[in-house]
Amino acid sequence: MDKKNTIGLLLITIMFTAHFAHATRSGTFSVKANKPGGTLFKSPYDSDMRVRCEFFASGRWTYNPNVGYHGANGHPKYSRASSVYRLPGHPEGSLIAKKNGKKYYYVGNEAAFQLTKRDSLRFVINDSDIGGSYSDNRGTVEVEWYCEKRGVSREY
Repeated sequence: MDKKNTIGLLLITIMFTAHFAHATRSGTFSVKANKPGGTLFKSPYDSDMRVRCEFFASGRWTYNPNVGYHGANGHPKYSRASSVYRLPGHPEGSLIAKKNGKKYYYVGNEAAFQLTKRDSLRFVINDSDIGGSYSDNRGTVEVEWYCEKRGVSREY
């Protein structure tokens, strides 16, 4: 390969790397078991493009001191929460997220969401909303997140 082709290839490589180096953003946040309002997450991009965000949770918490600590997948012995829980039919004590203040989704140890700049997720433990049910909760789950822009500018 001659010097001119080598320089051209090098420039293309630099441009490609620079473009994709900014395409992914990442960070961490905590979700405390005793906070009924949970933790708010918004897209780290200020554009109308759709973003794929992946979330990976670790740590131990409990929604009831009588059943012990467990991870973000929820308590293994109580895998189908009753209708008084925020997300019935999913594990008690699991990590869940409410999208745009409307609907809860199961997150557990990992999940992915498509978001735009207008979307928000509120991460919280799957517990009952009756009385002070969050007051006996203990522990924290740490969440790592990675968001990547997608090539779609509008959602229909």
